[in-house]
Amino acid sequence: MTVNVSVSLSNTASRGGLFVVEVYFSQQLSRYARFQRMLAGFVKVAVPANGEANATVSVSFADMAHFDPIAKTMFLESGTYTFFVCTSSDAASCAKANTHDVVIPQTYTGL
Repeated sequence: MTVNVSVSLSNTASRGGLFVVEVYFSQQLSRYARFQRMLAGFVKVAVPANGEANATVSVSFADMAHFDPIAKTMFLESGTYTFFVCTSSDAASCAKANTHDVVIPQTYTGL
């Protein structure tokens, strides 16, 4: 299973360039200690001069999973996950306006 995060990019410069789109995630309520924001995936996109491009980052459930040392398997808890679309991990880049909540209704094991 995956979550796809898509974004449109616009370049107003007179020269084309490569842009990195990073997607971070956090879990709103978890039984386990986790980092506030974790890298889920990224993609480098070429955007032409005075042009636009679309980018999609596919995040698999396995990339978001925890390791359960008792069951000795990876699992993903059910709950609400917030995805941040950023250009870097700094707080200004991951402003609240660039977030999307996704509800994962069940726990997945054996990832």
